[in-house]
Amino acid sequence: MISHTLHFTIVAASLLVLQGSASIASIIETSPQPLPTISLELGTTPLDYWTRQAAKGSARAQFHLAEIYHYGTEKIPKDRARAAKWYSLAADQGHAEAELRLSKLYAMGAGVDQDDAAMLKWLKASAEHFNAYAQNTLGLEYFRGSSTTKDDREAAKWFRAAAEQGYGYGQLNLGQCLRDGIGVPQDLRNRSQGACNLTYYRCYAGMLRQLTV
Repeated sequence: MISHTLHFTIVAASLLVLQGSASIASIIETSPQPLPTISLELGTTPLDYWTRQAAKGSARAQFHLAEIYHYGTEKIPKDRARAAKWYSLAADQGHAEAELRLSKLYAMGAGVDQDDAAMLKWLKASAEHFNAYAQNTLGLEYFRGSSTTKDDREAAKWFRAAAEQGYGYGQLNLGQCLRDGIGVPQDLRNRSQGACNLTYYRCYAGMLRQLTV
């Protein structure tokens, strides 16, 4: 059964140790999976509804159809290849969340061949379309340098983009960069408090509280 109203996010946090006491927060997040509330004709299923709308070229419908195949239901088995197809069509229209999901499929090799270049292409597209999660994740890719050339300045740039949208992990990561001069000039004005720019820590605890509700 597909829930039409329940929204939830599961986040597991881990820390990647940097030089000294600095650390960059890395997260694995399962994005909200429900479909929005829709008015269905008698006898019409969500799959039928979104399939029809997706065939008409609606990026929103293509995204939600991809979700059905991505996560599956009691009656519809997971089909990552079909999910990738519909995410791709929505992503081609600039749907930021579809771009992010497609990036994750390329990263995992789920429904598509594993491809770091394609993963980065769609991750960057999502980040450029102001998806804060994508911005922080892109910062992590540049910071780690495992799937692209390591670039601390680019990492800090994307952490800042996420932070300025109020994204807690982006704020935390930018705060660490400012404290230790990673990709940005070092700022030791608040050294005694263990962080250089506490502004970017301010929403972090609140974000964690929200995720436990």
